[in-house]
Amino acid sequence: MSVLDLHHETARRYIDTFPLTDVARVMLERHGAPAWAAFPPFVNDLARVLRGVLEAALVEYLTIPQLAKLAQFYATPEGAAVMRKLLAFNDAATPAFEAAVSAWARELATRIRAQSAADVPAPPKEDPR
Repeated sequence: MSVLDLHHETARRYIDTFPLTDVARVMLERHGAPAWAAFPPFVNDLARVLRGVLEAALVEYLTIPQLAKLAQFYATPEGAAVMRKLLAFNDAATPAFEAAVSAWARELATRIRAQSAADVPAPPKEDPR
């Protein structure tokens, strides 16, 4: 087996711990897919597509030992419990992160405008002559 094949196989072992059909169902709901899209063959097909995307990204960004350790952890009862909770965690945390970033950006823009206004010299007065 080549190193690249081993890398992909290790990524697949890690992905096997993912509840991909649950992820696929949630993604379909979030994107307003029609009810018939939740039909198991369609969900399974989307899960297959997600598996390919995940595998490619994992091989690109994580090493074989890192993937092996992740797969090892998520194969434990504790890891499986964490994996089941990650989808709900992401659902809860993402809107909070987005709100925090938006609030920060508004505050930053306000500070920059205030600083710019304070540093900009008044336009020169016209000579009345």
